[in-house]
Amino acid sequence: MNLVVFGLSMTSGWGNGHAAVYRELLRGWTRCGHEALFLERTQPWYGKRRDLPRGGRVPVPRGAPGSSSRDSRVTARNGDPALERCPLVDSTADPSVHEFAVPGFCRVGEYRDLRDLKRWVREVACADCVLVGSHVPDGSVVGRWVQEVASGVTAFYDLDAWETVARLERGDGQYVSAEELPGYDLYLSTTGGALLGHMEERHGVRRACPLYPAVDCTRFFRAISAVSSDSSDCAHPADDEAGMRWRAGTYGAYCPGRQRQLEGWLLEAARQWPEQRFVVGGGGYPAGTVWPGNVERVPELGWDQAPEFFGGMSWYFHAMRPEQRLWGGAVGLGMLEAAACGVPTITEPWEGMERFFAPGSEIQVVRSGQEFQRVLKETSPEALREMGGRARNRVRAEHSVGRRVLELESLIVNAAEGWRGESVAGRNGRAALFGPMAGAVERPSGAW
Repeated sequence: MNLVVFGLSMTSGWGNGHAAVYRELLRGWTRCGHEALFLERTQPWYGKRRDLPRGGRVPVPRGAPGSSSRDSRVTARNGDPALERCPLVDSTADPSVHEFAVPGFCRVGEYRDLRDLKRWVREVACADCVLVGSHVPDGSVVGRWVQEVASGVTAFYDLDAWETVARLERGDGQYVSAEELPGYDLYLSTTGGALLGHMEERHGVRRACPLYPAVDCTRFFRAISAVSSDSSDCAHPADDEAGMRWRAGTYGAYCPGRQRQLEGWLLEAARQWPEQRFVVGGGGYPAGTVWPGNVERVPELGWDQAPEFFGGMSWYFHAMRPEQRLWGGAVGLGMLEAAACGVPTITEPWEGMERFFAPGSEIQVVRSGQEFQRVLKETSPEALREMGGRARNRVRAEHSVGRRVLELESLIVNAAEGWRGESVAGRNGRAALFGPMAGAVERPSGAW
């Protein structure tokens, strides 16, 4: 399949959690033999802080043989030629553009502004699926344009579902509007549970489905005694308590809603336990934040640094946002990355937790700062390794990149099949144009 994704950023993870989600998903997507193009708006603050390797810029003529898995005869939803229908397109413009080659991931392209989208119209028109992510600059305009031009499945991928709901309730359509959402074939979200039903019932999305974050377990190496022998390829030198740098840590950009818990639980534990070391990763914290001397700060975490960072903890602390307490149904990527290293998460309970980890067995549930400190001090190294091993096995089985790619493939194919059950007029002729998609491909071995 040929997938086009509009997202906040994939080349820079500075100040946003989207990049890591996209990197994992699209790396797995191309590893399965599919094609992918990630498009992001040129932003100076991301351009100065790219943390992915990239090749040189190369001109790629649009419509050239092999540039797409779909042919250029595709039409827009109203039956007019896509290149003529799009109001942003100048058909006399130079059809070549510059794009990044990102080794091991996918093609990555940039556009300077909305009018610059004309450079990518053939890719969008010919893709089997186009995803528009949340927090894309002028995302509502981009989404409407995609719905006009695309001939394949269109989907909104919401990595900020709680914020999206709040914006919709107050009529803020900067990133996605209430009028635009029903025009997508799929609403995909990193948050599941009750929120999906809310989006269908209140905001009229056609089909709301979860597409949770995932991890490539082969990137995260840490041997623990509870992991079965078939995981021996994942050895890590720090396989015991003495090898851990930090007793507990967390990662995430500053969020006022969870700062109180961070202060009252993790930082207070650091103050009460000065002989132990702790770590807080992520940027955006106010300049006046007082950090105990035994708390290490990691403002930015590069793609290649994540395994060492998460694998250096004994516990990963998940600080809850108020929206997660309200809606539930979500898992932080940091929890999955830590579990892939055999590091268990300690957190307060939320609705739908068992969808990701079994409480008491694969994740430690606490309800107060005092209980948090007690667990950190009293849990034996053996119990910690066993819980971490079970968490890691759960991630390998249910939250690996390979598993998530299969889910996305199925969602796209099912959405396309749905067109064939409707009238051609009802789908503006797209079903008749939709060719066979690559559903069965040779996959890499192992739980990745």
